[in-house]
Amino acid sequence: MSKSIQAYRAAFRATGLAFKGDPEVLLAARSKIKQGYEESKNLPSEEINDKVDKLNEVSQFLIKNIVQGRLDNDEPN
Repeated sequence: MSKSIQAYRAAFRATGLAFKGDPEVLLAARSKIKQGYEESKNLPSEEINDKVDKLNEVSQFLIKNIVQGRLDNDEPN
C-alpha cells in the first residue's frame, strides 16, 4: 500500500476517534481530507511526500490533543 493511501486511511481513523459522537464535524473533517487527497494526486512526488508527512502529523495531533466536551444537562449551572 502506498504511503499516501496509508496516511489517508490513518487520517480517517484519527477523525473517527477525535470526533466520535459529532457526525457534523466528522463529515466535514473527512470531506476536507478527501478533497486534499484528490487535489494532490497529480503533484510531483516531492510535494506529495511533504503533504503525506503533514497529513501524518495532523493525524497524530488529532489523536493526542483533541478533547471533546459534553454538556451535562442534569447539573445546575
